[in-house]
Amino acid sequence: MNIAGSKSLYIHSGAHCMFYKSAVLAFIPLFFATANAAEAGTIANNNWSPSNCGSAPVAEELDLKSPDAFNLSVEKVNTYRKKIPVFLDCIIGEANNDIQTITQTAKNLQQATKDAAKLAEDKTQADIKAADKKFGK
Repeated sequence: MNIAGSKSLYIHSGAHCMFYKSAVLAFIPLFFATANAAEAGTIANNNWSPSNCGSAPVAEELDLKSPDAFNLSVEKVNTYRKKIPVFLDCIIGEANNDIQTITQTAKNLQQATKDAAKLAEDKTQADIKAADKKFGK
């Protein structure tokens, strides 16, 4: 995991970097567990699409060639009309799950980053105090 700006905190010692990486790595399973909690749609070229709703129902047209053809086409139109709300409910449900997953994952990542940064800063401050005590001013 590479967090922008982290290199400047660890110029003097590889031990600090290991400490920081260990703290961040401890949170990685939490991210994946949250991300996999719901079936996710996909985002490509800034467009979201559901993964588990299938294709959108295709509209049917009335067939005016004969009474029998018309009656059959009315059944097809009615079937199409019934499929639309089911498809829309699926899209809404999957989108809401994705929104919740993204929101929770972002919160977890922010908190993990803050926690790791605090651990690193606490260690840096302790080392500064130790250096001051050891080397004086």
